[in-house]
Amino acid sequence: MRNFIAVLVAVAAGSLAVGACSSGDDSGSPASGMCHGDYSALTEAQFKSQLDSSGKCTGSSDSAIECSNDVTTLAEQCGADCYKNEAPDDKTQDACVKDCLSTSTTSPLSEACTACYITDVGCARDHCLVLCGVAPTSEGCYQCRVDSGCVAEFFPCSGLPNERDLSGAGGAGDAAGASGVSAGAGGAAGAESASAGAAGF
Repeated sequence: MRNFIAVLVAVAAGSLAVGACSSGDDSGSPASGMCHGDYSALTEAQFKSQLDSSGKCTGSSDSAIECSNDVTTLAEQCGADCYKNEAPDDKTQDACVKDCLSTSTTSPLSEACTACYITDVGCARDHCLVLCGVAPTSEGCYQCRVDSGCVAEFFPCSGLPNERDLSGAGGAGDAAGASGVSAGAGGAAGAESASAGAAGF
């Protein structure tokens, strides 16, 4: 069974790698002053105004990294790659995700912020492995993560805004998840390109 799941995750990781290199926007990167990934519809100032200062990813360094990188996609790719390539125990998986994420962003996130992503990837791995391993940005993965409490834990931990709740803040998305994210851009309109918000893999 583990080999079957590893194959599914490997296929998903390959899809993520292709999806991360292509998007529905042929212009390449976001306009100057705009964030990337989940928050690409927000300027850096708009993004920072949406942060909950009690969260662990809201310091000036972490928020700058969050805005200038597609951290959700990077965490998803790290989660899938680590599951495919490392021992299945939580300690090994968490260490792998931490190391992968720290080398995937322009600068490493703080330990506290990284811990929020590690917890979220672990939650998706524990509760939504097949759904999130095969289609990490799908509505099915997101709903599984909601039902399993992963989403409810991630946003208070990180202090990041859930892009699905930002419809009144700069037009960054809507409750149906219609905002595009490079993690799943391309795919079947809303479901495949809807962001999972946090890092479910």
